[in-house]
Amino acid sequence: MESSIHEAIYHNFERELSRAMEYVYVDDDQQNIYSIENAALVLKIGAEIESIAKAICENNGNHEDSHRFDENCIKGSEHKIDKVAIIGDDFHFAEVSNTIFKPFEKNEKKWQTEQMTYSWNNAYQNIKHGKIECLKTFGTIRYILRALGTLYVLNYELGGKTVYSRFFAYVSGDKIIGQAGGLVWDRLIELTPEQKEFLNEQC
Repeated sequence: MESSIHEAIYHNFERELSRAMEYVYVDDDQQNIYSIENAALVLKIGAEIESIAKAICENNGNHEDSHRFDENCIKGSEHKIDKVAIIGDDFHFAEVSNTIFKPFEKNEKKWQTEQMTYSWNNAYQNIKHGKIECLKTFGTIRYILRALGTLYVLNYELGGKTVYSRFFAYVSGDKIIGQAGGLVWDRLIELTPEQKEFLNEQC
């Protein structure tokens, strides 16, 4: 029952993202459009990431009251899916780095520090703590996608099955696999040479 509740919440977030993109041509530049609504969605997704991460810790017998979800739960877990592809006709990205990402890789500096953190957590924490000056940076479609893609993976880790997604699939080896358009893909989609090169550079 727990995983089905989280899955329903996930699908509601996808609907909210669809509404946020309704009048936006989401390409490399326009993904950085910011708004209060976008910031609110990042905040809600981040809270759900925190909830699921703690639930996974508890299920694995690793949760303690002193644990921080982003360090002890996220960092301390073994992730069967570590790469996510952004898919679908809603997106028009030319930059490869906007089509595929690693949700559990610390690839951004925390706001005004040299310490590294996850991109989605950077957005969540800054918006959570009410830093209005961060709205332009973090209240964007780009960070919604990073956070929601992370939630896509965590739902799999909690429930043991891939959730249906309009926007994401996971990467295994040199293939993109998952669900799209309501169908389980019969044929795996090969990563483009540019995507393969990008992932190799990230290793």
